[in-house]
Order: sequence, then C-alpha cells, then structure tokens
Amino acid sequence: FFERVCREWCSLFYSTCFFLMLLALPFKVNAREYREFEWQKEWFENRNDPDAIKHYKKHEARVTEEAKTQGRAFACGICQTIARTSEVMVQSKMPEKEMKTFFESTCDHMERKKSESRLNPEDTKVICKRVVRESLSDIIDAISVGDGYEEICQELGLCENTFKGTMEEVIQYQRKLEEKEKNDAEDSDEDVEDLDSGL
Repeated sequence: FFERVCREWCSLFYSTCFFLMLLALPFKVNAREYREFEWQKEWFENRNDPDAIKHYKKHEARVTEEAKTQGRAFACGICQTIARTSEVMVQSKMPEKEMKTFFESTCDHMERKKSESRLNPEDTKVICKRVVRESLSDIIDAISVGDGYEEICQELGLCENTFKGTMEEVIQYQRKLEEKEKNDAEDSDEDVEDLDSGL
C-alpha cells in the first residue's frame, strides 16, 4: 500500500514538473495570425495582378520554411525537456512503459494550447509524441550511462551540434533561426529584383 501511494505521489510530482517545464517553451498570442489574415485579404483583392501572384508565391514558400524552422526548434526543446524530466524518473527506477505513457498523455494536453506563429496546437502534439515514441528509449539509455540532456538531443539529431543551453536559450535559439531564415529570404528577394531589372 505504501509503495502504491508513493508511486502515485511521484507520478503527480513528475507531471507537475514536466508541465511547468513545457510552459517555458515559446507560447504567445498570435498577432501574426491577424497579419496573415490581412495578407490573404490583400492577395484576394489583387489575385489577377501578376506581381501579386509572384510575391504571394514567395510569401507562401517563406511561411513553409518558417514552419519547418520552428518545428525543428520545438522538437529540440521537447527533447531537452523530456531528457531533463527523465533523469529524475530513471533515478527513481520508474519503468520505461510508465514513462512513455506519462509523456504521451502530457503531449495530449498540448493541443489545447496556442503555440507560436506557424505551429498550430495539433502540430505541437504530433511533434511531442513523435519525440517520445522514437527517442525515449535512447534518451533513457543515454541517461543511464551519464550523458547530459544537451548531448543526448544533439546525438539524436533533434538539436543542432552548435547548440547547448537551457530552456530559455531554446527560445532565443528559435528566434535566431527565424531571423536567419528571414534574412536569407530577403536576400533572395533582392536577387530576384536585380534579375528582373536587368531583363
């Protein structure tokens, strides 16, 4: 009986800690969604303009790449959060099956949240569950031999090798990736405009 009560309290403790750590991931009100609506409205009003068509296609490609960038950064943050939480679970000898059930059930709650810009709530849940199903066993094995959570997620290919840091730095890292993608897209637009002017 005592063991069962301890297990239930431990599960509640882990759930609270993991959920609080997830809150550190970047979630905010989407002002960009309103700007996206304005863009769609403008596009509809100018849908027969060749220049509008060209710029809309560039915008669409940029949005797709931005979503991929944010997805990678989000997967990195999820991996590090799972690895840090798993350290405590491994120390308390929680079975892997229970850990997997716990993490997947926590991922289910993520669809209720509004994630940053291009990632909708369903995407965040899918990314979270994919990290759990495909990487949890490797994370547990790595923790068992003493690897740190940064190295674990880098070795799994979920975080870039150049990145190490805390959850707060994950947010900064994501913003840097977005800024880089934006600058690259602007440079590409300038090249196209130079090419058009030369024709």
